[in-house]
Amino acid sequence: MTINELYENARTGNKSSEEQLFQTLSVRFRALVVQKVKDYDDCNDIVQNAIVAISKEYREIEITTSFSAWAYKVLQNRILKYFNSNQRKTSNEESLLQFYVPPGNFKPDPTLESRLVGCLKKISQAGLKYARILNLFYQGYSTEDVCAKLDIVPNHSYVILSRARSMLRLCLDKGEIK
Repeated sequence: MTINELYENARTGNKSSEEQLFQTLSVRFRALVVQKVKDYDDCNDIVQNAIVAISKEYREIEITTSFSAWAYKVLQNRILKYFNSNQRKTSNEESLLQFYVPPGNFKPDPTLESRLVGCLKKISQAGLKYARILNLFYQGYSTEDVCAKLDIVPNHSYVILSRARSMLRLCLDKGEIK
């Protein structure tokens, strides 16, 4: 039976067709995703997210093409979302390091990255608000946007940001925060 035939039977309420449909989709999706995403856990997460999205919508949505084409489009969107989020994470980490490296041909200390990550972890343990505000300002959000996201007034945001910067500076210099 094809995926589209299983879909038609599952939509009418046939439970065995529904189980077979999602089992078939899982196997085919996993075979496709494993070629694009090398991490096994990430591959399983992507497939699971796509299957959950399809299972929530497949009965109500009006599909103008074939069900199979729609299902693969859902999977493709999940894969793109995965790559976009990983690219953003990588670029944020790289640009965060560039923030602390002087411009020019200066070669940073090879331990700088591990020190910075360690300091950011210490800051988040001291108070999540400090890590969040550093992150939001670093991402380029305006003061108004940061205040709206954190539900604080601008003066309070300046105080938190100042403390967070002091904690980061102290940690990078001495390896500790107060």
